Amino acid sequence: MSIRKVLGVSSIALALMAWTESVQAQIVVAGTDFEPTAAHVSDAWFSIAGIKTNGVVAPNIEVNAAEPKDLDYDFSKSGANKGQAIASHFEDGEYYAITENPIILDSLHYIDDPKSNYGIVFSPQRVTKNTTVMTMKVQGLKPGTATANIQYRSVIDPDAPGAASIKCGNTYGSRTQFKVALNPDQYNQTAGTDAKQIGMGESGTFSGKITVGADGVAVININVESSYSKECSPFQITKIEVLGDIDPQIYSQDGEGVPVCAGEIITMLTKTPYQNATYQWYVNGTKIAGATAPSLAYETKAGAAKYNFQLEVTAQGKTYKSNMSTVETEICCEVDDGNGNMVPASRKIVFKDDFGEFDLSDKKGGTYKVWDYSDIANPVQVTKKTTTPFRYALDKGPLGAKFNGTPGPLVDGEYTVAGVLTGYNAAQGYEGAKLEWANRIGGKSKPEDPEYDHSGKLEGCALFINCPPNTGGQALYEREITNLC
Repeated sequence: MSIRKVLGVSSIALALMAWTESVQAQIVVAGTDFEPTAAHVSDAWFSIAGIKTNGVVAPNIEVNAAEPKDLDYDFSKSGANKGQAIASHFEDGEYYAITENPIILDSLHYIDDPKSNYGIVFSPQRVTKNTTVMTMKVQGLKPGTATANIQYRSVIDPDAPGAASIKCGNTYGSRTQFKVALNPDQYNQTAGTDAKQIGMGESGTFSGKITVGADGVAVININVESSYSKECSPFQITKIEVLGDIDPQIYSQDGEGVPVCAGEIITMLTKTPYQNATYQWYVNGTKIAGATAPSLAYETKAGAAKYNFQLEVTAQGKTYKSNMSTVETEICCEVDDGNGNMVPASRKIVFKDDFGEFDLSDKKGGTYKVWDYSDIANPVQVTKKTTTPFRYALDKGPLGAKFNGTPGPLVDGEYTVAGVLTGYNAAQGYEGAKLEWANRIGGKSKPEDPEYDHSGKLEGCALFINCPPNTGGQALYEREITNLC
């Protein structure tokens, strides 16, 4: 079997130059050109887990297609072409693979373009309804307008069209067509705007505006249309990115508005981790020398005071200021300094009921960690198991409520403690608590997005309760702590 050699397509480079000139005011917040990590450089093809990402925020990319089981061929069993390869199995299903040269996936009908651009190749069959084949989600954007840019091409060789697959039929005259849905709500996940239709071996670009709400999230769905799948139309996306501005948010590890004792250390954290960026922390408007890490451990002075923290994040030549987070200190227990003077003593956490967190190494959500305060002077973190994924029960239900461990919302008189606070859909590879609308504790408007508890971490847990009737005015949750200063 001979393999054809065809020159690569060059129009992608020209399109990229035009983008660069038109978006100088914004930075590449997140994206990928599908370059492999070191572990996959020598691979002929690999999965989405093997790509590098660029920008300052690592995007979450999910692919709704299978990896090919093999790339073997079917052979003609009769006639003049008996014994010759006639079809690649990459076109036999809704597969995807990431490669630098499409011909590796189908040496019969794909273009031979070595050392050009890595990209993700989709081989959608005749779908019966619009289908989302890839989703990229970016968090931490500044509310307003962002831009989505996509580079793509047809991988069908225009000089050798033919039956790329027995199941797909003839690819002669094949044209590439897909839709791009930007920040779709739960009702139009598979709709969107048509990307420019291109012919065999041609390349195209898509650019669209994304309205970023208060949640700072941008979502890009790549959708295959049922109305345009008469023939197999494999295509490759070689670049996808979101341009905009970041919105750094900081918070105190102890919680918003929670004071600490004078002399203690205040720990400040960022809600969104950044890559390819530099940091500078400030307190009360003054730069903190050496405070150039994503987190800050700041030692307070004696006496009650107020500390206003702010973080500057610099990326791609632009500097962004975070929100201002205020932490107050107060004089707590006093101890004798040995000279007869009573001075403030630094406290340590002996009780913090934040309802724990789930162990994300357990993908099924059956393992969680909480603090045991049976010895108030020596609290320890313990690991427990649950049979209700990403939900667990308390020893005593608040307000006499009944534990609900099944996916879905709570009815009157039910409660649950939950982590990985998903709504209707799975997120980041986890099914999550599946709370439906109840996951929107932070004010999110899209129930398919995961929420976060006060910790700002996906695994963090929170107590949810739909109060029993006639319990108005009663305390939702109580714990008694003794033997404190």
